[in-house]
Formats: sequence, structure tokens, C-alpha cells
Amino acid sequence: MCIARACILRWQLMYKLSWCPGASWWEGEGLTGHSKTIFDALDGFVNQFAAIFPPHERGKLMANLRNIWSETFTSWMVEKTWSLMGYVPSMDEYLKNANISVSIHAIALPATSGFLNLSSSDGTQNLEYHKITKLLMESARLLNDARSYQREEQEGKMNFVHLHMKQNPSPGACIEDSIAHVQQIVGEKMKEFMEHVFMDTDNSMPKSCRQLHLSCMKSVHMFYNSANNFDCDTALVDDINKAIYLPIRQIPEPETNPELP
Repeated sequence: MCIARACILRWQLMYKLSWCPGASWWEGEGLTGHSKTIFDALDGFVNQFAAIFPPHERGKLMANLRNIWSETFTSWMVEKTWSLMGYVPSMDEYLKNANISVSIHAIALPATSGFLNLSSSDGTQNLEYHKITKLLMESARLLNDARSYQREEQEGKMNFVHLHMKQNPSPGACIEDSIAHVQQIVGEKMKEFMEHVFMDTDNSMPKSCRQLHLSCMKSVHMFYNSANNFDCDTALVDDINKAIYLPIRQIPEPETNPELP
């Protein structure tokens, strides 16, 4: 375990050094195969998205998009490193990384008018997120883990349900107890999240942005509230067809008889 920990710390040090000021951290030079394909697609998305905005906003927008996706890919690398090294993080350590790796913020934030205002307090690419965004990220991660723990155990992936069970051993404890604990946390996070959504006195984020966060939360619940519908090929087919492909059926208005003279 000490060797695994040392390998992880070495990787983290190499990563931090690569992000020093002046380092070229968003270039595809030297990439090949799947890595180049993924980078080119992501770089194309960033540039196309930025082109929608006025020229004077594009620089900050592209920087924030790149930072979010770099942060997300790094979190995936951390999870893979943990898995390969057999390292078992603490629950807090796991959630700090897993809240990023669920990547719901990479979907929600670019669509908000406050995206350009994201900033870093330490001069790095690490962005500071609003409380409502953090609650969305935490809820999405915990809902995912509560519904996908069986598949992730088979794939050798970390999961908050399993970590809670391992790090809180007690006589007669079972996996259902850990699931119930996670669901309790989700309930508390959801209550706090809804308070932020409908808080009229909160001027730090526009109401339209808070409503968009709520829409993202509804999507997360559609995937994970009652079952792991995200990994099912057919569970949401009807809902997707109704939302995207099937035209809305209009009910004709009843005909009215013309009044007789």
C-alpha cells in the first residue's frame, strides 16, 4: 500500500509540474491513436462553442472550458491510477475527486450566463464553483454510486457505497445499510440544493442559471433515482423518443355549430 501511495503521489507531482505557468497544457502535439482522437474532438468542441460568443468574451470562455475539461480528465486519471495501484482512498478523498469525475458541471456550467465569471483564487486552472453547482455535483455522484455499485465492483472501480461499508465495519452490517446511508446524504444534499434554487435573496447566481441547475438535477434523477437507467439500453427509449423524435400530437379543437339566424 505504501508503494501504491508513493506512485500516486509521484504522478500527482508530475501533473502539478506540468501545470506550472508557461507550461503548454492544451496542445495535441505528440498524441496518437485514441488520445489524439479524443483531444481533437474536445478541442473542436471548445472552439465551436466559443465561436458563438462575441470576440471579446471568447478568450475567457475558452480558458474556462479548457480548465473544466482538463480538471475532469485529470479526475478520471486519478480514479484509474487508484484502480491500477490498488489504492483505497478515504471517503472524503474519494468524493473530492469523484464529484469532478461525474462531470455534470461540464454540462451545466457552459450553458449558464455566469460561466464567464468563474475564476481561480490561487492562480491555477482550478476553478471555484458556486455552492449550488457543488451540490449538483455531489448529488449526481452519490446517486450514481447508490445505483451502480454492483457493476462498478465487477469492473474494479471505486464506489462510495463500498468505501462506506469497508471503512465503517460493524457486526451484522450489510450493503443495504451503506446504500441507505448514501441515500440519506442525497436527501440532505437535495434539500439544501432546492433551497438554493428557490432562494430569492441569493444574488450570486441569476435565477435562470439556478433553474438550469434544477433541470440538470431532474435529468440525474431520471437516470438514477429508482434504478440505474443510465447503463440500460432500453429503459428510457420511450422518454427519449417523446422528447426528441416523436412530434407532439395536437388535439383538434371541437367544432362549433354556427349560430342560426
